[in-house]
Amino acid sequence: MRLIGLFREAECSPGRHRSNDAQLLEQVAQALRQRGFRVDLMTFEDAAASRWSAAMVFSMCQGRPALEAITRWELSGARVVNSPRASLNTYRDRLHAVMHAAGIPFPPTRLVATAREIEPGVDVNGGVWLKRGDVHASVSSDVQWIDSIDGLSAGMREFA
Repeated sequence: MRLIGLFREAECSPGRHRSNDAQLLEQVAQALRQRGFRVDLMTFEDAAASRWSAAMVFSMCQGRPALEAITRWELSGARVVNSPRASLNTYRDRLHAVMHAAGIPFPPTRLVATAREIEPGVDVNGGVWLKRGDVHASVSSDVQWIDSIDGLSAGMREFA
């Protein structure tokens, strides 16, 4: 039985994560091979460009384009482990609603458009976290501790 493992996209694995993510996928593949499966590891781009057939795809992809394509594969009958829907639900723009719907406490969260000016009366006394709204972090500045309105303005401009 042939299985395909998809590496996480380079842009979704900054710094040390890139080697850690690849090593994790390789260890899973090795364990499956020891159980008699044929496992091919590849990038999403390679899988999308080739005509492959596999009994199952296991994916570490996090980027929206890859997850949307893998969702189409799943809807057309492919067996996918690490559901694209589950991965998308970890995006910060969805996570707070998912947690709230499940009754799980979650820090107060406010989604804002970075292209807009800061609304009057925004309070950063005591500090706030400014985080990108999709994947957890692609670069270290995707999560910033902000303790002033000027810092918030600068962070939002950077995100925009």
